[in-house]
Amino acid sequence: SVLLDYLVKILTLIFVICSRIALPKIPSMEQPTQQKKSLEPMEKAKLAMRLVSNPDFENEIDAYVSGKDYDEHSVNFFKHQIAIQQRLQSESGKLLNTGGQIVSVVMGALANTLKNTVDNTMEAASRKKG
Repeated sequence: SVLLDYLVKILTLIFVICSRIALPKIPSMEQPTQQKKSLEPMEKAKLAMRLVSNPDFENEIDAYVSGKDYDEHSVNFFKHQIAIQQRLQSESGKLLNTGGQIVSVVMGALANTLKNTVDNTMEAASRKKG
């Protein structure tokens, strides 16, 4: 019963944390009136590897596309993708920490339950002998 109460509290905490993760809005991907270059998938992948942990990623992207006639919507969409990835990494770190705390609480509750069971068994056995 105590363990069940812990699990309910833990699941409630996880739900609250997950519901507070707000992702940035993605700009519309309207077709541009002029034909400009879009960031290619391989190009985006290479940039993303460098930028995903860089808090100044927007300026680096702007410097990369400067003077290369890239479609503004494509560039903004990529910026939002990087922002989302950074947010997910940050939140997953928090969830991992919370998961560790959950395991610790559950293991503590199981250890206490096991200890109480052993103590009660030992006490009952000593009463039988005595």
